[in-house]
Amino acid sequence: MVKMSFNHELLKERIRKKFPTFKMFANALELHPMSLWRKMECQVDFTASEIALACFLLDIEEKDIAKYFMEKK
Repeated sequence: MVKMSFNHELLKERIRKKFPTFKMFANALELHPMSLWRKMECQVDFTASEIALACFLLDIEEKDIAKYFMEKK
């Protein structure tokens, strides 16, 4: 199986703008900070429900999901 690698730089910038800390965003997303880090580093995939909640928390429009979560490196 080929593992896809995604660029999450826009997502990281959005998190920094909306949350005081990465840990606070992880808690709001109901994830352990290390689990979120693994997802951001493409070691583990985001689930559809995690993406949906992240979009709600970060005010990301549905049309922009691919830009934040699926931009290839």
